[in-house]
Amino acid sequence: LFAGQNEFDQMVKIVEVLGLPPAGLLDKAPKTRKFFDRLPDGTYVLKKNPNPSSKEPLAPGSRTLHKILGVETGGPGGRRAGKPGHSVADYTKFKDLLLRMLEYDAEKRIVPTEALEHRFFKSCAEESHGGHRGDNSDTASTVQLYSGASFVRNHSISSQSCANVSSNVPK
Repeated sequence: LFAGQNEFDQMVKIVEVLGLPPAGLLDKAPKTRKFFDRLPDGTYVLKKNPNPSSKEPLAPGSRTLHKILGVETGGPGGRRAGKPGHSVADYTKFKDLLLRMLEYDAEKRIVPTEALEHRFFKSCAEESHGGHRGDNSDTASTVQLYSGASFVRNHSISSQSCANVSSNVPK
């Protein structure tokens, strides 16, 4: 997601997507002066890239996670368009989870136990019943599809693929 060539480039890529960290966080961070300049009014700006061969960074927050993930195109570059689990709704849930995980403020950031309960990990049956399970299934629900007595496959489901799965389950 933030594949920087070095520490500075990594910070540039984070800021391009998430925007500048809050001033209060930068005031306390030990490496702030390595990456940011503080202006007389107390705000911060990203330092100029020390590597002259690197391209100029984009404005803070100018790259959106929405576009990076390909929310409306079926994944990055449209590679997964039309495939189960790759609907706009699925990518929107995934984007929401990532944004909560990437929150600068630790007090607002989602914690692992909350992340596991995020709607991205809920099956369509759980979502349609208010998020409550009627059985002892794992968080990432797996449906076993059978044809008579023979095992066909395990299929992890998402909300987009619920209709596909239910139409394939033997009656």
